[in-house]
Amino acid sequence: MGTASPKGTLKFNVDGAAKGKPGPVGIGGILRDYMGIFGVEDSNAAELIAIREAFIIFASSRWVQNHALIIESDSLNAVKWVLNPNSTPWRLRKGCFGDVVSPCMDISGDSY
Repeated sequence: MGTASPKGTLKFNVDGAAKGKPGPVGIGGILRDYMGIFGVEDSNAAELIAIREAFIIFASSRWVQNHALIIESDSLNAVKWVLNPNSTPWRLRKGCFGDVVSPCMDISGDSY
């Protein structure tokens, strides 16, 4: 996906597509460092980080005012931990991840 980023930076490769002019649009991206990775963790941590970052991106977007958010994950563990934060392994609850699973709760206390 293009050229490497300089050491000490992150690169967000993005893509968008439209079906027609104008037409329905989809967007996506991948965030990596200069070595082509986002860090060194296990797959469970990577899934939770991706979910947390999706919430952060959505929360700062213009769509937060009039859209609901659905996040899909292929990780049964991540989904279980988001829906039941008390079951999340301690090392994934705090520390370098901050509070990963609490942003998954809306103001009424319902998980989504």
